[in-house]
Amino acid sequence: MSKSKQWKESERKMAKELGGERVPVSGRQRGYAPDISHNRFSIEHKYGKRILSSRIKEALDQANASVVGDQVPIVTFEEATQAGYPNIKGVFMTLDTFKKITNLRGKRILPPS
Repeated sequence: MSKSKQWKESERKMAKELGGERVPVSGRQRGYAPDISHNRFSIEHKYGKRILSSRIKEALDQANASVVGDQVPIVTFEEATQAGYPNIKGVFMTLDTFKKITNLRGKRILPPS
């Protein structure tokens, strides 16, 4: 399968997992439409062999290993930016964890037409 077909198929699969619909490149312009149309989330999808750094993978493993009971494993981050700009803060989690805490079950949930 060509690289172009691989990322398109990856977007389709992720859209199905999250109950959304892939937006073809012809239907979006960079910065103005998400990769996946959904009523609750603005989804930008990335596909590739090296998306996560080993540091993030290790942190996800550590979070999973330290779960007690019903705790949700997440990794938080704060990236320092240039002086005068706010740092970028966020959360990483697996797709399964995200679906569990948002009660998404692959059911199609599209924005109103």
